[in-house]
Amino acid sequence: MSMKSIKDLRELSAHDLHEELSVLRKGYLDLRLSASASQLRDTSMFKKTRAQIARVLTFLREKQG
Repeated sequence: MSMKSIKDLRELSAHDLHEELSVLRKGYLDLRLSASASQLRDTSMFKKTRAQIARVLTFLREKQG
């Protein structure tokens, strides 16, 4: 899963942000699946991944507006 800094995200194009968003959402799904199978040890990754998804969505809205 890709955890990019805010500076890196701000420099990406809208197309790249959409790709990053799909990678993060897939990673979040993988986290949920591993948690349901009791294989997840670091549950803080849920919060970190959701925050990163929100950042990407924010930058996408900035690019559109």
